[in-house]
Amino acid sequence: WSSDVCSSDLGLLVCGPLADPLAGDVRPMVQLLWTAAPYRRRGLARGLVEQASQTLRARGHRTLAARAGHNDDALISMGERWGFVRSFELLVRDE
Repeated sequence: WSSDVCSSDLGLLVCGPLADPLAGDVRPMVQLLWTAAPYRRRGLARGLVEQASQTLRARGHRTLAARAGHNDDALISMGERWGFVRSFELLVRDE
């Protein structure tokens, strides 16, 4: 698996593998999504996600994963508007 990049002069999306040790499968995951500050809130990030999804579908991938912090309500809401669905919760314990 190699990382895939969708970019323009105004934004960048990098996908890489997400390995699920329980299910034993590997799926593409958004590892970096960035847009230039003056061009935010214009649909550029959504367009990059759509372009990446189309590219990945053409390669036989039916899902695209993304990660958001459990308390990042704005990012979670944005992802849900774009068609992402919460799949599981991550538990972390700091010592």
